[in-house]
Amino acid sequence: MEIIVNEHAFTGTGLSRLLDWQSYEYVAVTCKKCGYTEFYNKAILGDERNAVKILDLIFGS
Repeated sequence: MEIIVNEHAFTGTGLSRLLDWQSYEYVAVTCKKCGYTEFYNKAILGDERNAVKILDLIFGS
């Protein structure tokens, strides 16, 4: 299975949107074959090294 992994950051509402403070960070994993995409919260995954390990376990890449 071939996948694409991208990082995305989003603003919240109110003051964070006004200041363009991107307080929400996610990792998007997309299947190259069908285009199905899942988003994972980076705060839950932990640091970047752990996120890659978890994604490797899930997708076996």
